[in-house]
Amino acid sequence: MEGGVARERRAAENQALFRSANDRIKQLNEAFEAFSPYGDWTCECMDIQCVEIVKMTLAEYEEVRNAQLSWTPARSAPPARSSPP
Repeated sequence: MEGGVARERRAAENQALFRSANDRIKQLNEAFEAFSPYGDWTCECMDIQCVEIVKMTLAEYEEVRNAQLSWTPARSAPPARSSPP
């Protein structure tokens, strides 16, 4: 049982780390939005091995982030785009 608790704690720490990273990424994306509306965001899921990157606009990011306390772009964001439309 102890291993499960440790894994859950690590997963929560991972989630918090990527949320913090996305907060910093948001600042960069805001600064460069005029040049490119699409930015790269990190997944904030509880999977400690997940390193998924999703391309979306700042508005899409804010919509997903405001809709949930925790979000996982790879699973719940608007579909990723390989290039701007």
